[in-house]
Amino acid sequence: MGDVTSTITLTIIGGVLAGLITTGPLARRLLGVLIAAALLGVPFTLKQMHFSWVVLTLVSIIALRVMDLSVERPSRPVKLRVLHTFMPFDTRLAKRCRPHLNILHLVAAAAWGVLSYIAFNAAANSPMSKILEYYAIRWLLGLLWIVALFETIAWTIRVITGMFGAEIPLLHDAPYKARTLREFWSVRWNKLVGRWLREHCYTPLTHRGYGRLALTASFAGSAAIHLYITSVMIDLRWGLIMASLFLLQVPLLWAEDALNIRHRSAVVGHIWTLGILILLSPLFTEPALQMFGLP
Repeated sequence: MGDVTSTITLTIIGGVLAGLITTGPLARRLLGVLIAAALLGVPFTLKQMHFSWVVLTLVSIIALRVMDLSVERPSRPVKLRVLHTFMPFDTRLAKRCRPHLNILHLVAAAAWGVLSYIAFNAAANSPMSKILEYYAIRWLLGLLWIVALFETIAWTIRVITGMFGAEIPLLHDAPYKARTLREFWSVRWNKLVGRWLREHCYTPLTHRGYGRLALTASFAGSAAIHLYITSVMIDLRWGLIMASLFLLQVPLLWAEDALNIRHRSAVVGHIWTLGILILLSPLFTEPALQMFGLP
């Protein structure tokens, strides 16, 4: 326990230092990024997997937020930089409000949490029949669990931030309504990470006229994030499997453009988008189920 406490303390100190340094001249900003990058190696040193989740979450947030600070012009005051470094949401998008407990948000968090619990346990107890049927049931339940888990976390964070007088944007925007893969990834699913990838991977390259490279870089960035998380919690093999989901989106988006899906009927668009996402979802759900202890 002592090693874990020391590791978490060291991580917090490193995050504070990175938040303080990442401002001003380019050399200081790069140093802050290097400190945050170095912290990404910390979770690999822990043997207790339960605590690995805590440290992994902490260092991942620090790394992503310090990247925000590294490109921010002008820099914010010290307190706001350090606060941004540790927040699981983008403080730049948060709005002040009267501290309150939003009962509707609390009910939403609880409902999604119950659904997540039920779906996970149903996946864990999928009937062992024919192998194809078994995995089809397991993966569909796993997909339901993932969606419910993300919603549980998102609504819980909104409840907590509301109690502290901050209103943050929704994480998702009705992903099931997406008519193209591009719409799903760019504006509907996980808008927090989507905005980060757009700011740090997509926009810098599109401004230089490299549209296709920008698209590739965005999904490569997403693949790298998931590769890192899964490699820490399981191993490199499962990390590569999860990362492949995001790398496969690049040729699929090119095919989507070639087929002119966005100008076809809503029915065709929904079948294309949701069909592909459901078919490829085991690349995400199976590693996720493994991470949470399902053999």
